[in-house]
Amino acid sequence: DYEPNFYSIINTSKMLNEIDAKYELHVIGSLSSQNRKILSGFSNIFLHGFVDNLEDVITDALCGVALIDNGTGMQNKVLDYFFYGIPALVSKNVYSGFPKESPSLIIDDIEDLKLKLIDCCDIENRINLQDQGYTFLEKINQSY
Repeated sequence: DYEPNFYSIINTSKMLNEIDAKYELHVIGSLSSQNRKILSGFSNIFLHGFVDNLEDVITDALCGVALIDNGTGMQNKVLDYFFYGIPALVSKNVYSGFPKESPSLIIDDIEDLKLKLIDCCDIENRINLQDQGYTFLEKINQSY
């Protein structure tokens, strides 16, 4: 129930709904009952809680989103996106926690989000981003 994540979910949900009401935002992880109740009021948010196998939920995703305004360091969720081969759409704040070679797509506003979602639908672009994500993970693993 990290507060910046919670507000990120709400803001991302609103932007996705404004772009196209068909977009769904799937949330994985623990939530307090109060936050779960608030988020369940959004028709495009699907709450999964903890999952035994992340692959069951994440591999069909168009992209992973981490539009967090306040946070530090590398966000593990973004590394998960790369591991599972999905493009990562991130805020400048999240991007700043990664080395400059990060293939994350930076989102500044709703227009950026709309354009990057279109990019994620392009198969060639998607494959390129997937390859960049795998390469990025290899470099990070080699540095540790």
